[in-house]
Amino acid sequence: MEPASAACIFMASHLRIPVFTTHVINGAVTGVRAARSISSVKWQVTLRMVWAWILTILMSALDAAALYRLSLLVF
Repeated sequence: MEPASAACIFMASHLRIPVFTTHVINGAVTGVRAARSISSVKWQVTLRMVWAWILTILMSALDAAALYRLSLLVF
């Protein structure tokens, strides 16, 4: 898992693609477990992680929009 994670992070850095190390490591863990046996992956946990990542992006965008609107009123 660690070599796969490192390779992904180095490649993303080389291509100037922003990635979170936690996302890469969790993806590597899921991938390695799936390669051994699909049934060994805890899909409920994996699905919850994916939803958390999606919601993090959406909530960050909403926070940024709200702060931008607030800054227009204050300044």
